[in-house]
Amino acid sequence: MTDPSRLIDRVRFSLVCSDCDAGMDIECLDHAAAEGWSDIDYAPDLPMANFIGLCPDCREAFGHWPTQEQND
Repeated sequence: MTDPSRLIDRVRFSLVCSDCDAGMDIECLDHAAAEGWSDIDYAPDLPMANFIGLCPDCREAFGHWPTQEQND
């Protein structure tokens, strides 16, 4: 993984969630962090954004998914 904070000055910031289409309204890494985004990584091969991460809504949804331990 590439540390996004090291690229901010060199790469235009655009963000998309890895599991939904959220993120286009996020203006910078600090904004993303303040909104509760996580796992943000540089993704130069994406057609719609330069960074990919997990939005707060998807992170919350994943937090409610049962784990294998809960299923046993």
